[in-house]
Parts: sequence; C-alpha cells; structure tokens
Amino acid sequence: MAKPRFVFPEGQCYDCHSCALCCPAYEIGVTAAEKQRLVEQRWEEDAATAGQQLFVERKRDTVLALGERGSCVFLDDWNLCRIHAKFGEPTKPLGCRAYPFGLVPTGHEVRVSVRFDCPSVAANQGRSLAEHRPWLEALSSEVLPPNAGELAPPAFRGEQRLEWSQLRRLTNALLGVLTNQELSFTRRLIACVTMTHLMRRAKVDKLTGGGLKEFLQLSEEVSLKDAEAEDLDTPAPTGRGGLLFRQSLALYGRRDLPSDVLRSARHTAARTGGRFRQALRFVRGRGTVPALQPDFPEVDFLALEEPLGEPAGESAEALLRFYTGKLTGMTFCGRAYYHVPFVEGLYGLWLTYPVALWYARLFARGDARTRLAPEFVQRALRLVDWHHGRTPAFGTRSERGRAAFLSSEGLVVKPAIHDFAAISTICALSAPSVNSLIASVFNVT
Repeated sequence: MAKPRFVFPEGQCYDCHSCALCCPAYEIGVTAAEKQRLVEQRWEEDAATAGQQLFVERKRDTVLALGERGSCVFLDDWNLCRIHAKFGEPTKPLGCRAYPFGLVPTGHEVRVSVRFDCPSVAANQGRSLAEHRPWLEALSSEVLPPNAGELAPPAFRGEQRLEWSQLRRLTNALLGVLTNQELSFTRRLIACVTMTHLMRRAKVDKLTGGGLKEFLQLSEEVSLKDAEAEDLDTPAPTGRGGLLFRQSLALYGRRDLPSDVLRSARHTAARTGGRFRQALRFVRGRGTVPALQPDFPEVDFLALEEPLGEPAGESAEALLRFYTGKLTGMTFCGRAYYHVPFVEGLYGLWLTYPVALWYARLFARGDARTRLAPEFVQRALRLVDWHHGRTPAFGTRSERGRAAFLSSEGLVVKPAIHDFAAISTICALSAPSVNSLIASVFNVT
C-alpha cells in the first residue's frame, strides 16, 4: 500500500523551546505498555522522584501523576523532561511526544497541524513543519489506526456527505480567499463567512463534477465583492447576540488545569462560586472585566468596544497562520472537532476571530497600548486554541447551538437585489451579506 502524502500548512514553524507550559496544562494518559516501561526504568531509585506517586489510576485509564508544582512529576527544575533526558525521547508517553502536532487522515493524505496554545507555535519559532516530516511519518504509525486511509469523511452538512476530494477543494477555495492580499485580513474573514453561508445553502447534488467548479468560481467572486463592500463601522452586538457572544468570551477565557481536580472540596466550592460570579458579570457586560485568569489585566468592558485598528503586519501574519493551519489540517470538523459536520465546524472556527481580537484588545488595553501589537494577538490565539477542539464544553449541544445562533439566518440580512442569477441555480437561496451582528463581531476599525 502506498504511503500517504503529508500536507503541511504554509508559513508555520515549530520546535520545542522547553517552556514546559504544556506540562501542567494536559493530563497525560498512559497505556499499559507505557506504564510498564516507566516502571522498568526504576524511577523509585532516582533521588528526584523517589517516594513520589508516578501514576493516578482512574476507572478507565491511567494518567501521569503531578508533582509538587502542579506539573508532571517527571518535569525537572529546568523545565526539562526527566524521561527524555535519561532514556531518550522515544521512551516518553505518546501524548507527550505528539504534542503540539495533530494528524488527520483524509483518504490518501495525512493533514498536519499544530496547536497554537504552544508559545513556540504562536510565535512561529523553529523549523518549518515540513522539516519534521521523517519524524511525523514514524509517529503516524503509532497515532493513526491501520485503516486510516479508509476512514469516511465527516458529514458536509447535517447528514449529507461529500467525498474527501470535494471537501479538500472547498477547503482550498477558502484558503485562496484567506490569502488574498488585496483585502484586509478582516475583510478576508468576512469573505470566508459569506462562502460558508453559501455552502450552507448549496444544493449538495450540485457540488459534484463540473457543478463544484462552477460553485467555487461564483461563490469566491460573490464573497470577495461582498467583503469589499461591507461596512465595518457597525455598532457592537446587543440583545441576545451580545449576551451569547460574551458567554462565549467567558468560556474561552477560563482555564481549568488537571491540578484543580486534586484540590480540596472547600477550594473546589470556592472556585465554583467564583466562576459563577464571573459568569454573571460577563452576562451584564458592565464594569471591570473579571480576571478569569490571574494574569488578566483590569480593563473596563466599555474600553474594549473602542477600536484599536485592524490587525496588520505581524499581527495579521499570526492570524493567517492560525486559520491556515486549521483549514489545511482539517481540524475544524469531524473526528478532530467533536464530530461536527464540515459547515458547522467552519462557523465555529470563524467565531474564534472576534473572540481572539476581543482578548487581544484586553491585553493591549491592560498594557496601555493603542494598537494590536503581535504579542497581544499571539497571546489571544494561545488562549483561544487552548480550548478550541479540546475542551469538552465546546462540543456540547448548548455551545454548538450558541455558535449556530450567532451565525444563523435570523442574524443575516440578505441584499435587496443581487445580480447572482447564475449562483441561484446552485444555491437554494440567494447569497447573504454579513449582517450587523456578524459584521460588528468582526468590527476592529
């Protein structure tokens, strides 16, 4: 059987720089074989780990224990892995070795992505991802099932399905819009949202053969024109839309670590009560933004409605890498993202843009800055991707419903007259424009 072709997102680099921020953030499960290998390494005889609990047994699995600092018990004082240092990288648990990479099989291809909650990924530090190919090819034999090339594609919309090749062409069309340098980055995102609206309305039987080519040509033309004409100077979302958006902000802003599970019942109760009070303040959207994390600055909600300009330069480059990685890696739908259909996953992905910019403004305002410097955008993307596709809450019916509402027909205004007769033969409805809520959610000018 031929080896699958590995596909890498353009412009993304990575190498580990031993910040160790992933070590307290993830709970590392170990297989029976991995546990036995660690036992045979006789860590009870090592002065650094002697007398410490190495594993925590759960009902269905085993995870690595945490040390006194709340990080992995095998992390030393220099933020280096003791297993790696003493026995080599191949002896570490698979979860540790694979991070921050993601591998998604799409028929005869394997799509590669990296998580932006890793600071080295967000800052684009290290070698190009393609230079990791030999190591990733070896890793894929452990990560992917033997029948990876035969796995069915995710649903396209609802229960309707397309082939992998068709989903790849749709994704490539979005990538083409995303990299269009003639538009600002915000307008490119608006064009992607409009293309997603068109996909939601497209007749699936028209997305095969020559119909798909026609759809892609027309939808790209419509979306780019729509984005170019869109008025970004719109008011902030109000009413139910504003409330739901702030609820999403609150969910993205929190961070629950594995060490929190080990706290006392009194601490857990106090933490739960604090979360509830913070959630209420986000519901109101007035006063100082709650410090969902200890290092969050004190900024008033109203101050975050004031513009800091569109992301440009290195800030726009970081955003481009983030969305290019998600699209190329196919990590916004299917098995990689709560098993949601292709179109629904796209809506969830686009809604991370206003969330990321809101938090970038929070960090910038907290530092008394008047522009979205790259470090604030990168920090916001790290925060967003710490949850996106990882936190179970985002896969629940309520959160998926929230994302659907923020992108729903009720929040989209159709143009009065559009000369899109050709596209109306493909789509069940005429092409929508981005309405006041979606445009205001994207509002950065």
